[in-house]
Amino acid sequence: MSRSESGGLAVILIAVVLLGFVVVCLAGGGLAAFWLMQVNTVYTEVSPPTVSSPVYPGDTLSVVKEITAAQMGLDAAEIQPSTSMADLGADELDIVELVMELEEEFDVSIPDEAIENVTGSQTWVNGADKLTMEKLAEIVERQKLATFEH
Repeated sequence: MSRSESGGLAVILIAVVLLGFVVVCLAGGGLAAFWLMQVNTVYTEVSPPTVSSPVYPGDTLSVVKEITAAQMGLDAAEIQPSTSMADLGADELDIVELVMELEEEFDVSIPDEAIENVTGSQTWVNGADKLTMEKLAEIVERQKLATFEH
């Protein structure tokens, strides 16, 4: 064998070894990266969404009635979904305190406009007859959805 043939053979042998090394590294690293991507994808697809407000044993309306009853010194069983703040003898301060309590309990922010849209007045007590437990629960639900979407 001539010197040029043995040099060419050495180059081919080195190239094959290097190519094998590259294939092993890429395959091993590539498989590891692929596996990590799949694990991450599965994890993110299975993970439940994060909800900002706590889970309640009852529905929103029940919680609104309970909070209102506690604030007004009544039994929650006396309050119906159609009971208005006027029916309960609430004044402006009672309504403001109730809204603040609902915001805290449900971890939402209730804009004044949401209440004013129901009462038809910037002075909430003037429309207290329209501000029922159902309407308050609807406002809270809308704000929970708005909070969840952001």
